[in-house]
Amino acid sequence: METGEQPAEALRRELREEVGLEVEKLKLFTTRAFQKPKQVEIVFTASAIGDPDQLSFEIQKAAWFPPDQLPKELPEDQAQLIKRALNDGARPQD
Repeated sequence: METGEQPAEALRRELREEVGLEVEKLKLFTTRAFQKPKQVEIVFTASAIGDPDQLSFEIQKAAWFPPDQLPKELPEDQAQLIKRALNDGARPQD
Protein backbone atom coordinates (compact mmCIF):
# COMPACT_ATOMS: atom_id res chain seq x y z
CA MET A 1 0.00 0.00 0.00
CA GLU A 2 1.14 3.47 -0.76
CA THR A 3 0.98 6.31 1.76
CA GLY A 4 -2.61 7.51 2.12
CA GLU A 5 -3.99 4.67 0.02
CA GLN A 6 -7.00 2.72 1.27
CA PRO A 7 -6.87 -1.13 1.13
CA ALA A 8 -9.52 -1.44 -1.60
CA GLU A 9 -7.70 1.15 -3.73
CA ALA A 10 -4.42 -0.71 -3.23
CA LEU A 11 -6.00 -4.00 -4.28
CA ARG A 12 -7.44 -2.50 -7.45
CA ARG A 13 -4.14 -0.79 -8.31
CA GLU A 14 -2.03 -3.91 -7.67
CA LEU A 15 -4.31 -6.17 -9.73
CA ARG A 16 -4.29 -3.65 -12.57
CA GLU A 17 -0.48 -3.25 -12.47
CA GLU A 18 0.48 -6.90 -11.90
CA VAL A 19 -2.01 -8.82 -14.05
CA GLY A 20 -4.04 -6.25 -15.97
CA LEU A 21 -7.22 -7.25 -14.16
CA GLU A 22 -10.08 -4.99 -13.12
CA VAL A 23 -12.49 -5.99 -10.33
CA GLU A 24 -15.91 -4.91 -9.12
CA LYS A 25 -18.20 -5.72 -6.19
CA LEU A 26 -15.28 -5.48 -3.77
CA LYS A 27 -16.26 -6.57 -0.26
CA LEU A 28 -14.11 -6.90 2.84
CA PHE A 29 -14.13 -10.57 3.83
CA THR A 30 -11.72 -10.87 6.76
CA THR A 31 -8.42 -9.71 8.18
CA ARG A 32 -5.61 -11.82 9.58
CA ALA A 33 -2.53 -10.87 11.58
CA PHE A 34 0.73 -12.81 11.53
CA GLN A 35 3.66 -12.75 13.93
CA LYS A 36 6.21 -14.00 11.36
CA PRO A 37 6.47 -12.17 9.15
CA LYS A 38 4.92 -9.27 11.02
CA GLN A 39 2.07 -8.38 8.70
CA VAL A 40 -1.64 -7.84 8.47
CA GLU A 41 -3.52 -9.48 5.65
CA ILE A 42 -6.73 -7.82 4.44
CA VAL A 43 -8.86 -10.25 2.43
CA PHE A 44 -11.56 -9.15 -0.02
CA THR A 45 -14.03 -10.94 -2.23
CA ALA A 46 -14.60 -9.42 -5.66
CA SER A 47 -15.82 -10.16 -9.16
CA ALA A 48 -13.32 -10.04 -11.99
CA ILE A 49 -14.07 -7.98 -15.07
CA GLY A 50 -12.62 -10.00 -17.94
CA ASP A 51 -9.45 -12.04 -17.76
CA PRO A 52 -5.87 -11.16 -16.82
CA ASP A 53 -4.17 -9.70 -19.87
CA GLN A 54 -0.63 -8.96 -18.78
CA LEU A 55 1.82 -10.34 -16.30
CA SER A 56 4.53 -8.43 -14.50
CA PHE A 57 7.98 -9.85 -13.90
CA GLU A 58 6.76 -10.81 -10.38
CA ILE A 59 4.00 -13.09 -11.67
CA GLN A 60 4.91 -16.03 -13.88
CA LYS A 61 1.39 -17.40 -14.39
CA ALA A 62 -2.16 -16.34 -13.60
CA ALA A 63 -5.06 -18.79 -13.88
CA TRP A 64 -8.57 -19.48 -12.60
CA PHE A 65 -9.23 -22.73 -10.72
CA PRO A 66 -12.46 -24.46 -9.74
CA PRO A 67 -12.70 -24.64 -5.93
CA ASP A 68 -12.26 -28.43 -5.96
CA GLN A 69 -9.11 -28.19 -8.12
CA LEU A 70 -6.95 -25.66 -6.29
CA PRO A 71 -3.20 -26.14 -6.90
CA LYS A 72 -1.52 -28.57 -4.53
CA GLU A 73 1.24 -25.98 -3.95
CA LEU A 74 -1.27 -23.53 -2.46
CA PRO A 75 -0.67 -23.26 1.31
CA GLU A 76 -3.40 -25.05 3.27
CA ASP A 77 -4.42 -21.92 5.19
CA GLN A 78 -5.03 -20.09 1.90
CA ALA A 79 -7.04 -23.01 0.49
CA GLN A 80 -9.18 -23.04 3.64
CA LEU A 81 -9.69 -19.28 3.39
CA ILE A 82 -10.93 -19.65 -0.20
CA LYS A 83 -13.30 -22.46 0.81
CA ARG A 84 -14.57 -20.37 3.73
CA ALA A 85 -15.23 -17.40 1.44
CA LEU A 86 -17.18 -19.63 -0.94
CA ASN A 87 -19.18 -21.11 1.94
CA ASP A 88 -19.99 -17.59 3.17
CA GLY A 89 -21.55 -16.59 -0.12
CA ALA A 90 -18.78 -15.78 -2.60
CA ARG A 91 -19.50 -17.49 -5.90
CA PRO A 92 -17.00 -18.64 -8.52
CA GLN A 93 -17.35 -17.27 -12.05
CA ASP A 94 -19.34 -19.35 -14.52
